[in-house]
Amino acid sequence: MRKQFFIYSAFFINDNVYPRTQSIVVDTDSDFEIHGITGYYDAYSNGAPIAGLQTASTYNLPDIFLSVLNSSTGRALSNAPFPLPVVAGSAEQMFKLRFPVLWPARSKIIATAARDAIELGGIALNFRVNFIGAKIYGD
Repeated sequence: MRKQFFIYSAFFINDNVYPRTQSIVVDTDSDFEIHGITGYYDAYSNGAPIAGLQTASTYNLPDIFLSVLNSSTGRALSNAPFPLPVVAGSAEQMFKLRFPVLWPARSKIIATAARDAIELGGIALNFRVNFIGAKIYGD
């Protein structure tokens, strides 16, 4: 068995339609073991980046709730959507899971994002959730 560092990433573009779901298909050549999760967002208003929030965006993902489902087992990683900052860490430091979570080859990491009722006054959040871990090859 051989392991290699790898990151799968889900990019959520804000068009104010929530919940939004992204499916990441694990490559056919290996299983994927998730060791940690990070999150990052870009803040926009009228199509232009907001400078002050761009800098702060590496620290927090406001009012975004995430649920993650393993398609191979049908099991979710939580009983309800959780605030993303609870497990996402930041772009500067990932949240390390207590123990790795395995996704078999060809399965899907299904991530669904929802927004809280907090209104951000026309600010759009495009965000990325990164699943950091290792590909596991059977050779």
